[in-house]
Amino acid sequence: MAKGLTVKRVARATAPGMYADGRGLYLQVVSATNRSWIYRYTVGKKQNYMGLGPLADVSLDRARELASEARQQRKRGIDPLAAKKRAQAALQLAAGGNKSFKECAEAYVAAQASKGAEWADVFLGSFAKYVYPICGKLQVADIDNAVVLRCLDPIWQTNNPTARRVRNRMEDVLNWAKVLGYRAGDNPAAWAGNLEHVLEALPKATAPRYTTRTHTSL
Repeated sequence: MAKGLTVKRVARATAPGMYADGRGLYLQVVSATNRSWIYRYTVGKKQNYMGLGPLADVSLDRARELASEARQQRKRGIDPLAAKKRAQAALQLAAGGNKSFKECAEAYVAAQASKGAEWADVFLGSFAKYVYPICGKLQVADIDNAVVLRCLDPIWQTNNPTARRVRNRMEDVLNWAKVLGYRAGDNPAAWAGNLEHVLEALPKATAPRYTTRTHTSL
């Protein structure tokens, strides 16, 4: 059975459209200078489109090889697009894995500049006092429940509501780090379904909150 595309047909395909090669492989043409390979397949009722690379970098033969590899994954019960995304996430995590918790905390606060300098001072001040001495230099990817508990245990019963705020802030920084690809997995500072099982729930407030800058509670 003849293939849908040839090297000459690919070279002449400059009008926008999808050019089928067969078995889910397509040359997608957006313009004469924007052409790429797509593997199209169905999972359940959902159509998935997996990019295989631009024509400038991926030849017709190589595109067929990549499409064949994706079909083999599907035969083994693997969603090739999901597998590709997991691999990309792993590479991103490896590239960003040398980010320390302190670096991530400072970057997170910088990204929240609209909250003001006072908020930033209080946020980072609580970390400088209770968190950085324990895990400030640790890679953010290595922060786990044990590390979080080492930060919280000394203040959980004796310095509430500061302890609650520190936990909330650690959770926010770790969520930010995950979104940016600096860590993976569940958030070890999360309360629901996590720390609630090992730390006693604290009352809403056991100390007054001050609003002036000179007396702001950490």
